Amino acid sequence: MQNIAHIRKIASEALSVTESTPSVVSLEDRLIHNYAESMVELADQKMDLKSRLTDLNRLMDPKLSIRDQEDLSKHNIELSALSTLVRKATSAIETVLRA
Repeated sequence: MQNIAHIRKIASEALSVTESTPSVVSLEDRLIHNYAESMVELADQKMDLKSRLTDLNRLMDPKLSIRDQEDLSKHNIELSALSTLVRKATSAIETVLRA
């Protein structure tokens, strides 16, 4: 569920232009900004997961171990989705530039 919210956030930022936004914002700038924010969030998640997965007490508790595995799976899905979105955005920009 968190990965869907993350994707929606990126999509809404990419599609929204408000009064406070400068009149010309390049797609490259938006892509870099959103990618950077997402990578910071994912890096924080990764550090949290690493600390939890190296705690032997957590690994011995089946419930916590399962929860940690689920969180690791969600993290991998979010990272994969972000990578796919960046590839698609880059491809779309290249297509527009070629046209």
